[in-house]
Amino acid sequence: MKVKAFLVLGGAIVLAACGKQSALEGRITDARGQPLADFTVVAEQTQPVSGYERFETKTGADGIFRFEKLHPQAEYTLVPSSDRWVTDGQRIKVESAADGQKKSLPETISFRFKKGAEGTITDSRGMLEWYVGSAEARTWDEASGWVGELTVAGGGWRMPASEELKTIQNGDKKKPAYEPVFNIDNCVWPVEQKTTKVWVDHSYYGPRYYGPRYYGPGYYGPRYYGPTGGHWETRGKGGKCRAIAVRAAKV
Repeated sequence: MKVKAFLVLGGAIVLAACGKQSALEGRITDARGQPLADFTVVAEQTQPVSGYERFETKTGADGIFRFEKLHPQAEYTLVPSSDRWVTDGQRIKVESAADGQKKSLPETISFRFKKGAEGTITDSRGMLEWYVGSAEARTWDEASGWVGELTVAGGGWRMPASEELKTIQNGDKKKPAYEPVFNIDNCVWPVEQKTTKVWVDHSYYGPRYYGPRYYGPGYYGPRYYGPTGGHWETRGKGGKCRAIAVRAAKV
């Protein structure tokens, strides 16, 4: 009769009987479904068992990663990382397969934005490459001049169209914002118009500015916009917004 001994050391479960293992595989792609190679993926066990706590692997040319020696039927957290692709600290919880079995993730892990060495950001969904530059606000003419003289990463930049700018916004009409990777908290000039609208978030200024103590409860206060509301302001040609540049991404 075989006897299995269990010890607990420093919060980790130590199994005297070893040899159990299961396999797990998944795939990492960009937003268009193209495989991403050389992605690091770490598997961290939620309830550590000695010898099974942490594994690390990389994706191949096909975007597939594999773990061969996970503890069977245990919960792991997968942590993908890359020097170039923006992962936003994504973590995926999975349960490993039964002893001697292999499990494939039901969904592909995908990432949208890739950072270039010179500060460019490639959007793999829209196949556009962006350059944000400094946080300096400019008039439309100043923005146009800045983009026209931009030589970063080989040049060829232009001002974005309004529809292109929408592709990197969150789509929320009540509280619009750009994707976090761009670090933009202001309006941005489009190429086809010299006026644009900027969303003024009342929570930024606080209740003493837009709240009832300043304008009264019926104007900018909670009775009009709500406690976390905001309003649109039009910036004309002489107003100032951020300038960003765009060009077609290289395949």
